[in-house]
Amino acid sequence: MNGASKSTQAVDPIAWGEVALMGVLNLFRGSIHTFLPDGGAGVIAGFDLSHSRQTIVFLFAVMGIEQLSLGVVDLIVAFRARWLALALLWFHTLEQTAAESVFALYKPAPGHPPGMVGAPVVLAILWLALGWIYWRRRSSGAPQTATVLRAR
Repeated sequence: MNGASKSTQAVDPIAWGEVALMGVLNLFRGSIHTFLPDGGAGVIAGFDLSHSRQTIVFLFAVMGIEQLSLGVVDLIVAFRARWLALALLWFHTLEQTAAESVFALYKPAPGHPPGMVGAPVVLAILWLALGWIYWRRRSSGAPQTATVLRAR
């Protein structure tokens, strides 16, 4: 490899910018689900916690830890390993697409938690960002495949 490290090589700023925003969003959501006494299930989402409160709060906390962990990874990639940003952007986009499919079609949430509005907006932004990245590459004549870093 030449003298430049992987983390300083040119990467599309939209990719790492979106990953950084996802990192902040994941840290925010993860903090709510982990640290609020009810994980946000009652006070934010309005779920009825009179039955199986402990189970619901536990599951929200587990989800929160996953979001906190992913938020840290997002920020590491955005600021230290930008060469991974496009792959992580694809991961987030596909994961959000699958989650939205489950939420909207397979197992809809009871009531109207904030994610029912926020998740489709985030999903649209992720797909628009990917579309913009690949549209710019195509219109500029850049290669259609991701740049592969080669060891010399």
